Amino acid sequence: MSSPVQLPPGYRFRPSKPKIFSSFLIPVVVHGALIPPNFLDLEIYGENKEPWNLFDKHSRESFWVFTTLRKRDSSRSHRKAGSGTWRP
Repeated sequence: MSSPVQLPPGYRFRPSKPKIFSSFLIPVVVHGALIPPNFLDLEIYGENKEPWNLFDKHSRESFWVFTTLRKRDSSRSHRKAGSGTWRP
């Protein structure tokens, strides 16, 4: 296991949307690469899985969720999470 990358104080990781897809999502989905170690790997569906229970509810930062969709039928996906649903 390698040691974490040391970044200067105040550094913020804010890749553009195209960079997220090209550098992170495509390698994971298409090439079977591992999820980068600084990304969270969480189960987001089921009881008590509302976003405010999984992430810091006081943070003003946005976040991305990358998940395998669970199909209900041929045209609808299952997105139930606790007392609500995740938006596509």
